[in-house]
Amino acid sequence: MPKNSRKPKNDNLDKHRKKMQGIYIELIQKAISHIESLNGDITMSAVSRVSYEIADKEKGEKGITLPGISTNPEYRALVEHSRANQELHEPKDRRELKAKYLSEGDIRMMVHVLRTENIELKRTNKVLIQQLKDIPDTVETIAPVEEKIIAAYNAMMNVSRALTNRLCELELTYIDATNETLNVAHYNDVVVPSEALKLFYEKELNEIRDNT
Repeated sequence: MPKNSRKPKNDNLDKHRKKMQGIYIELIQKAISHIESLNGDITMSAVSRVSYEIADKEKGEKGITLPGISTNPEYRALVEHSRANQELHEPKDRRELKAKYLSEGDIRMMVHVLRTENIELKRTNKVLIQQLKDIPDTVETIAPVEEKIIAAYNAMMNVSRALTNRLCELELTYIDATNETLNVAHYNDVVVPSEALKLFYEKELNEIRDNT
């Protein structure tokens, strides 16, 4: 089989990705303009929400997720540039009010809670894995895992996912698409490592890969 037999397929895939990226860029720009017309705050979270509202399906547009915006350098730069320009021209009293919205203590507390939840999540996951290993393969009737453990595991999964979404919405953290970690914005410190993030954020990580 010729070495270049797969090249046309790869070329078509690259063309499709470039086409979709152009559609997303145009959609993000329209979302930003829409937010500006309403005197709203330009954030990645707001741009994501508005993109779903104004997307023109006939043109092949569809909304873009918050992780999809935050992990793509070009999309992220569009939003950050517009946000910086907005903050530069907004009144001083509004800037001071926004600065008081979330204190440094609030940020540290949210990060601490997220770290604690992930420690517990990994611990519970290890318990479940160990219980599965202890069950003999030859046993026909298998005793069910304790409902309390399953309930606790599901609760921590939901809490961790909700906290991650909220921290990203507030733009205090972002998803590093390359390393698949949750990092603190501007400082790049890893809040949640890849092995923990995949436990409860695998669906979102898959969406990120599809949009890059």
